[in-house]
Amino acid sequence: MEGVYVPLRMEAPEMQQYFAGHPWNGQCDNGIDIQTADFIDTYLTRIDHGMLDFIRVDRERLKESHEAWINVIVQEPTTEAKMSLVSGFGQSLGVLTWQNSD
Repeated sequence: MEGVYVPLRMEAPEMQQYFAGHPWNGQCDNGIDIQTADFIDTYLTRIDHGMLDFIRVDRERLKESHEAWINVIVQEPTTEAKMSLVSGFGQSLGVLTWQNSD
């Protein structure tokens, strides 16, 4: 993978707990399902009052996503505060990662 690294300041205990518990039990290594994509999208919209709502799970690449390695679509941010995180790329593909839960 080639691109730009953008560190997002987010704690991910809910993500770690989700993948460690039901339905994954720490064994999410063969793609994710729609319910998991919905959970992640909802989680991102709640962080800092929607600061990461321009990131969405890529529904076309669910089978290529795994625990702590989620394929996403990054929209161009719409507010100045969000633009300070990432801008100038238009709609782009990306990978959202965090510390593995197991």
